[in-house]
Amino acid sequence: MKKSDARLISRGLDGSLSPEERQRMDALLAASAEARATRQAWEALGDGVRDHAARHPAPDPALAWQDIRREIRRLDAERQDAPDAGWLFRFRVAGAVAALVVIGLLGLSAWRLLEGPGASSFAATPLSERVEWVIAEVPGASTMIYTDPETELTVIWMDIAQIHDPRDS
Repeated sequence: MKKSDARLISRGLDGSLSPEERQRMDALLAASAEARATRQAWEALGDGVRDHAARHPAPDPALAWQDIRREIRRLDAERQDAPDAGWLFRFRVAGAVAALVVIGLLGLSAWRLLEGPGASSFAATPLSERVEWVIAEVPGASTMIYTDPETELTVIWMDIAQIHDPRDS
């Protein structure tokens, strides 16, 4: 069945057809068994809805809101009385994170032990040995690199000569 025929039947059941449309619907119902079955099914559906509405009238909106609020309060009270199950999940997550940290530390320790004492490591190299070069792009600057004995930090010192700029006069 076409959508336009279904719309025509629906509008006919609503009683909103012009006389010409009413004739078209009557001709459609006379010619099509599917259209007659659709109209009968929709009439039965409408009768059922009207019958249900007559047996169960709609409640007063204010009373309906009172029922909704009462149910919300009841659910809140149940939720407050129930034990918190979230702590178990958080405990499991914390345990998993702690286990991963321990496994990581054990793996790192085993790797360092297997590497042996004679293996070279970037972290074991003193800072002064790691500095390969320093380029000073300041004209007339001299660079000094040394390790401070107190802090054991590598110091890169640039001595910049005081050049007299004629524009400063």
